[in-house]
Amino acid sequence: MAEKPKYVKIPSAEAVNAERERLQHRQKFRQTLLTTVCALVVVAAVLVATLFLSVLQVSGSSMEPTLSDSDIIVLSKSGKLESGDLVGFYYQNKLLLKRVIGGPGDVVDIDEEGNVYVNDELLDEPYVTAKALGETDKEAEA
Repeated sequence: MAEKPKYVKIPSAEAVNAERERLQHRQKFRQTLLTTVCALVVVAAVLVATLFLSVLQVSGSSMEPTLSDSDIIVLSKSGKLESGDLVGFYYQNKLLLKRVIGGPGDVVDIDEEGNVYVNDELLDEPYVTAKALGETDKEAEA
């Protein structure tokens, strides 16, 4: 048997225009939604970076070999510090980066060879390549 020809109903011009407008509206909605989501992600990233993280560029060689001049690092803001942690802080309008070697109540002593003792125990400093006493304006207490 021969198949009957299938007839397709051709939509009117108004129906075609209405469908075109619906598809354009849908595309604009998706584009607006995507732009809004991207903006919110950027704002959230900036807030996290501002409130919890600091991005710094190292200047100087005082932290070598751990950190070198021009290295870029990310510091997380935390109230809990432990021995060996790196700390960034402002002193006399300069940002300094140092390593924690003692906490509240600890006694830090440096002998004539540059060995550092915390609570009368020699501090293991595998990151130190050369020991030095440095300079200070403090008088030794006997």
